[in-house]
Amino acid sequence: MISGRDLVRLAAALGRQQPAASDFGSTPAPDESLTHALAQAVHASRSAVMLTDAQLDVPGPRVLYVNPAFEALTGWRAAEIVGGDPRVLQGPATERSVLDRLRRDLEGTGSFEGRAINYRKDGSPFVMSWRIATVAGADGRRTGYVAIQDDVTRTWLAQLREHETLDALQQALLPTPAPEAEGLEVAAQYRPADDLTHLGGDWYDTVSSDDGATHLVVGDISGHGTASAARMGQFRWALHALLAAGLTPVDALGQVRRMSGETTTFATVAIATVPAGRERVDVVTAGHPPVVHLAADGVTTVLSTDLALLGPGTPHAAVVPASHPLAPGDVLCSYTDGLVERRTRPVTEGIDMLCRHLASTPPKPVEPLAGYLSGLVAALAADQSED
Repeated sequence: MISGRDLVRLAAALGRQQPAASDFGSTPAPDESLTHALAQAVHASRSAVMLTDAQLDVPGPRVLYVNPAFEALTGWRAAEIVGGDPRVLQGPATERSVLDRLRRDLEGTGSFEGRAINYRKDGSPFVMSWRIATVAGADGRRTGYVAIQDDVTRTWLAQLREHETLDALQQALLPTPAPEAEGLEVAAQYRPADDLTHLGGDWYDTVSSDDGATHLVVGDISGHGTASAARMGQFRWALHALLAAGLTPVDALGQVRRMSGETTTFATVAIATVPAGRERVDVVTAGHPPVVHLAADGVTTVLSTDLALLGPGTPHAAVVPASHPLAPGDVLCSYTDGLVERRTRPVTEGIDMLCRHLASTPPKPVEPLAGYLSGLVAALAADQSED
């Protein structure tokens, strides 16, 4: 990028300003040969360069100079645009918000960087990046602006294709809305740590088996981002298929554990199984925070087993699920550690906070669980940036 000091030299070299000191520093003005060389370098630059006066209000600014690269980029000849309005490059798809920010930045700091859709002389659009700096006179007042412009259409299209790929990956891997399970109301909320891809290693699932049981699954793969989400997909769909085929949660986790031994990925899982009669819940956890049961009378019970987390070198052992009776109006809450764990407090303290919140603010019988869940997450995870 051309520095502010060099822009002043450029203005002088192009004959639009007189050589003078500026607010960019106290370095002495270049000698005539260096000034001439700088002007030649800008004139030969592959980036488009435009110099305007400092009048931002219509009919300004006025174009004072463009280099040959600008002519090649836009189709406008120097003789056609010098003395005219640079807004001739704008069109229907030029974002107003970008132009508003351009004005604010130039009036404020005197510099701007951004990207917008502009138009060539023949009307064809392209994506242009801008880098603009101020030219100042001897008294320090702004006398003009120099803009360095590049066509970044290919880069923009490549980024667009990448986002489309990520969108497709999201559709395949992100948790889906929980299906209907007779006799149960199921709600879930997912908050990813990665704001860019909206992907992470956490997942939830609801699996129905032929015997009428419903398996409520919450899992957590180590890591964040696209790679972690891809590994999550392997665990999620393998476990889903095994449970749907009729394997018990303990046996299904054993199969997934053998699969995980061939990877470098670790995972924790909680499976809460509600049999067809809905008279109890059987919970199996592998390295995962316990499932919390909230009875209609406000009493909370944490349910977990001692299975180790899934991953290479972790042992598998037979275990008896933690079983607890269910009654109409009872609530089961399963989650990942992002809801309850912080660097400043142990996970056990976070689980206690969750139990107290459930007991003191239980869902109302007429309140949809989805709305209640949003409030619970907002209360417990307001300071959390993890999944």
